[in-house]
Amino acid sequence: MIAVIILTLKYITTYLLSSLIVFHVIKKYISSFYNEENFIIILSIIVGPLLASWLFIQFIRFFPYCSDLTYISLLTITALSLLLILCPNLKKLFPRPTFTSFQLSTRYDQIALLAIVIIVSFVFFYFLAFSFIENDPLDYLFLAKLILEKKTVDFYPVMDGINTHGMISPFTHPLGFPGFFAINMLGIDNYNVAVFAVKLACGYYLIVSLIFFTHISSEFGC
Repeated sequence: MIAVIILTLKYITTYLLSSLIVFHVIKKYISSFYNEENFIIILSIIVGPLLASWLFIQFIRFFPYCSDLTYISLLTITALSLLLILCPNLKKLFPRPTFTSFQLSTRYDQIALLAIVIIVSFVFFYFLAFSFIENDPLDYLFLAKLILEKKTVDFYPVMDGINTHGMISPFTHPLGFPGFFAINMLGIDNYNVAVFAVKLACGYYLIVSLIFFTHISSEFGC
């Protein structure tokens, strides 16, 4: 029961609180340039979890060898503190989207959207049903496993494989993708369940991307 509560807290922080932080930052400091509410909401739910995963990697970098609960607590406390600073009035904490930009004016729009939903649904369930087989996802997945196993990022880049179960991963880019995988696996002891959580996260971005491009196309009259 405690593990379920901790995981729930992690996902609320990673996907909800982080998105709210991005939303209020944009509304407070950038909305004078562009103030379209739906676009800001969609952008926030895209950037928020990525920001949380970046922060998680920084916590591991500067506070290594801590427990999963410690990192989840640090993320949650940081997120709540930032939210209270950005939006002290809790009544205005949650944005209110409007759905006029998602109205389908013609039969062609309805058919096109249905086709996109079918394709995205197929890809989403493909994610869930089949294992990762491509090189890059496997690389990110194993790096994420190593990050959670070692609770440090000092081993990266991996040049000899001596302390990484034979894996060699030279430095090609920062730990963005492995960090995103790692935060979704954080607190889950069963590796198969952890991989399934990563697949759900990939599906999340697949659906959010569909919403984003649907909104953009309607904004520009496509």
